Amino acid sequence: MRAKLNQLHPASAQTAGIELLPPEILETILLLTFDPWEWHPTQSTNLALVCRTWHCIVISSNLFWPRISSCHRIEVSQQVLKLNDRGHIIVEVDEKTALGSDTKAFLALARPQIHRWSTLFFSGYYQEALFNAVGTEGSKIENLLVEVDYGVGPRQTITLGVGPPLRHLALLSVSLNWSTDRLRSLRSITLGSVRRGPTLVEFHAFLSSSKALEILYLDDVGSADNLGPEPAPSPVILPFLTDIWIRSLPTRLFHFLVETVRAPICTSVCLDVITSPSTSMRALDLALPSLRSSSIVDIEYSQLDQFACINSDPRPQPLSSYGGPRIPGANIIVKQIKLEYILLRLSEISLDGLVEMTVNLHVVGLDENLELTDLASREFELRQLHLLQPVLQRISQSELAEGNRDLKHLLAELEDAAKLQGFI
Repeated sequence: MRAKLNQLHPASAQTAGIELLPPEILETILLLTFDPWEWHPTQSTNLALVCRTWHCIVISSNLFWPRISSCHRIEVSQQVLKLNDRGHIIVEVDEKTALGSDTKAFLALARPQIHRWSTLFFSGYYQEALFNAVGTEGSKIENLLVEVDYGVGPRQTITLGVGPPLRHLALLSVSLNWSTDRLRSLRSITLGSVRRGPTLVEFHAFLSSSKALEILYLDDVGSADNLGPEPAPSPVILPFLTDIWIRSLPTRLFHFLVETVRAPICTSVCLDVITSPSTSMRALDLALPSLRSSSIVDIEYSQLDQFACINSDPRPQPLSSYGGPRIPGANIIVKQIKLEYILLRLSEISLDGLVEMTVNLHVVGLDENLELTDLASREFELRQLHLLQPVLQRISQSELAEGNRDLKHLLAELEDAAKLQGFI
């Protein structure tokens, strides 16, 4: 048998070594071994030590030397700029992990290359000269991630000049000239403690022009005084949005975003207290895709004010602009919404059978928790919600309090109603 195989597959047909690939293909493969945003010089140095072919490729290509950082020794950054003397540069300025003298020396080295900066990571006190230069000379910056320690002084504004559209924007305790036309085609936007936030019209403009947006993270953004007039009602469909976190916003901005954004595949949702009944329903709709993938949902419900806190287990963790672990799920707080409506929407998402969901329900003021299981046991399709309202109206708070009505009984009632309507 072995002799026969040798005849069919002679030794001359052995697979060629990777070093025999054309240099341009080998370069593409080697570039996949690191993330430019997380790159450290030793990664490229180690590649260059493998063999002479790899050494020639790594040393001669700007792409293998993409980043300089104030966290590295100044001699290292100098060497990187020698090896990358023409290409784009990612610049990291982190005053928290570098001494003041090191930061000054680093900026003296990096500042003359600002026309080549493609990404700026900044963490520290606001530096007016630096950000003025970013606005006037940083014409190739596509990713701007700035965390300012503002101390007791006024919060500042970065004014961007002409340049390419930003792909990733993350600002903490610093504002931006929101009318700039560079806020289109965003892939992620993260804003925290931004007092001078966009107006409603500006929000609508850059959201509607960012169809590839994946992350929308807003925490303590704007004030009620600078939101301006309401834009013309127009839903913004974001087909690639997977993470939406909006907290501590002015009420008008919060309701505007929840009512406007449509995110059909969003699987990580965190929303603050919503007091409007219609907006609460929209918030629940926004969270349904994330709840669809959850095996456990916890509901804290207050009968007094129809207040509900809905959490998936485990709790969601967003994907930040800087990367990091991401946990899908939902954490929303809504008011003025009936418990029966929440349970019905949860039962609807179980119809596709993608997940076996357990709902842990705690009605505030009661002595016991009700564990509601087997949401996926329903075998019929809900087609018209109003046909099931008579069934839902018969489920009273007293029956829930007595603990003699769990979701299996509810589903049995719904199944009976469906049979009467000819659904099954």
